[in-house]
Amino acid sequence: MCSSDLAAAQRRTVLLAYLRAQGFVPDGRHALVDAGWRGTLQKCLARAFAAEGQDSVLPGLYIGLRHAVAAEPGSSLQAWLPAPVVDAHGYALVALIEGFLTADHGTTLAYDDAPGAPPQPRLGPPPAATLAAQWQQVHAACLAFARALVQSPAWQRSEEHTSELQSPMYLVCRLLL
Repeated sequence: MCSSDLAAAQRRTVLLAYLRAQGFVPDGRHALVDAGWRGTLQKCLARAFAAEGQDSVLPGLYIGLRHAVAAEPGSSLQAWLPAPVVDAHGYALVALIEGFLTADHGTTLAYDDAPGAPPQPRLGPPPAATLAAQWQQVHAACLAFARALVQSPAWQRSEEHTSELQSPMYLVCRLLL
């Protein structure tokens, strides 16, 4: 085994130990819930379990999926937003949802494994203050828009009528309520 394969195997072992410590077992009783778009995280997890010789049943629930996305064996991908909506609104919808759902901490870089303790995520630096402030403004604007929208006559109309009002902002706000 080359050194890069050995390093990948070690990282995979720590990742799966972290997931077990969190109570995650890929037996169909748990699901991966993600904003989505391509199912990459779910695919990587399914492959990690397979590389360790562990069968997995790993359902994935997403806000939306873009393009043709194939699931790994034992996995399923289910989107809340239908593909025509995601495809029609494309980047605007993805960018808005990603901006709204972005965490207030840095990305997970790795999992640290200390003897006698469960693995812990190692996080990168938090977002820049200016970016965090922008996300807070987007969040506040979405919630204000959602509150106003649910009080409007359009919200009380038929599903057929409200489908005509679909836009990235409307879809996100409806999802939040």
